[in-house]
Amino acid sequence: MKRLFALLLALVMVLSLAACGGNAGPAASPDAPAADAPAADAPAAAAPTEELQNVTDLKVDLSAIPEAAAYKEELVIAENSAITSLDPHANWSYQTNQVYRMVYDTLLTYSNGEYGPRIATEWKWVDGTTLNVKIRDDVYFTNGEKLTAEDVAFSMDRATYSSVTKYYDHCEVISDTELNIVLSSGCTEFLYFLADTSTAIVSKAAVEADPEWGYVIASGPWVLDLEQFIPGDSLVMLRNDNYWGQKPNTKKFTIRIMSDNSVALMALQNGEIDFVPTILSTEVEMATADTSIDTVTYASSNIEYIAMNTVNGGSLTDPNLRKAVAYAIDRDQIRIAAGQDTAKLAGSMWGWASTGYYDGFDSIYSYNPEKAREYVALVEDPSFTIMVNGATPAQKVHAQMIQAFCADVGITVEINETDAAGISANTKWGAATHEMLVYNISLSDSNTSSWEFYMTNAGKNRAFCSDERVQELLVEAAAAEDNYEMYKEIQEINLEDLYYIPLYYRNITVSATKGMGGVILRMAGGHDFTYACVPVNN
Repeated sequence: MKRLFALLLALVMVLSLAACGGNAGPAASPDAPAADAPAADAPAAAAPTEELQNVTDLKVDLSAIPEAAAYKEELVIAENSAITSLDPHANWSYQTNQVYRMVYDTLLTYSNGEYGPRIATEWKWVDGTTLNVKIRDDVYFTNGEKLTAEDVAFSMDRATYSSVTKYYDHCEVISDTELNIVLSSGCTEFLYFLADTSTAIVSKAAVEADPEWGYVIASGPWVLDLEQFIPGDSLVMLRNDNYWGQKPNTKKFTIRIMSDNSVALMALQNGEIDFVPTILSTEVEMATADTSIDTVTYASSNIEYIAMNTVNGGSLTDPNLRKAVAYAIDRDQIRIAAGQDTAKLAGSMWGWASTGYYDGFDSIYSYNPEKAREYVALVEDPSFTIMVNGATPAQKVHAQMIQAFCADVGITVEINETDAAGISANTKWGAATHEMLVYNISLSDSNTSSWEFYMTNAGKNRAFCSDERVQELLVEAAAAEDNYEMYKEIQEINLEDLYYIPLYYRNITVSATKGMGGVILRMAGGHDFTYACVPVNN
């Protein structure tokens, strides 16, 4: 054990250097050792929102729009990942999503579990699968054409996000200002997608006339300036002075791709840019101490996790080996080594802010090397390969620590480093080559973003869960208003079958020009800069 913890300490140092550049448990199988039972005084399952918010450090609220006689005409923010597509129906990422929020309108708005009007003025369920929607009569695209129900229907038909297409069937246009959205099966949470940019509204006429670029004709507060779009380098948006709603105080908004977070922070401190979306853990203290900028640290819904290929993942198709891994690793040590010593351990493979969150993982799979060895003894070939993004230092450390913990209990682990494209190509449903994947993903505060971990054929289902009961529960829960127990059962099934091992939710630190306001920070990233502004006296 001394050797193991010496290695873990070394891994912590490696990460630091890299950064500077409810409690029901699994039922035991007949021939397997019994799982540890939760303590008799274990607390009942509860949503951990308050606990997580207690560790959130919100020194500055960036959402309020500052009052000023004048504002900076241009804001520049850094983004660390390239923006290569501007089509909301063809490409979705947290980097592109923040652009889509500014450029495109949606039917609804969503905040803290509440829906509000945007293009839609009224909406009601006619029956379990039909939603009647009435829309505004005063909205125009940037090409001067009026937005009608035909454009909404066209945009819905064009949406490709899997959780949308799983339920969406077709639209029935009643008039220019009214339509029915018809689902293939009941889904009360489908409203979330109508507030999300995955169903952003584009001009039907513009797209049909110009399939390559017509989708940029939108009706939101900002207009894309294609002449200043350099894929992988920068993107410029201009204020839409003909916008039907409240107009931004800023006239020009530029996104610069800056993959080096340290360089981006320096540019902010020098006044070259106005916002940095990620401050390295090694630089948080320095950024917070700099009174010339505003720094905010918050508990995100970005979950670090382990996915085990339960279909063709070699020895990991054996649930005994998956359970051995769960008992072998100390998730708390992994979190600390990743520089996330104040981050929240994940109690489930689910969004912590979602209504269905069930915090039950630690009541079963706390660090227990002896229990791990009991399960290893039941495995014919206790070995596997971890696939990891070699460009992500924290995840490399995750993989190295898993390797060390597993070696301590008799499991042989190899590490296969690839890049984001390699992960996407090699973890597809029906064509996967990975055995274990160490990865992360940002979840919204809606249950809808957790569905895809468990839906058959879903892109995020990298464990290839196809459990029939899980699929039944997803359908039943989507159609029900009171669905907590159904979502809880899905998470309990994961405790039994161990498709996923949740690690922790990352803290995120951002920094902005002093006095900047109008920025709505989102737990999952892809912040809303629609009304971002900086008074000129700053």
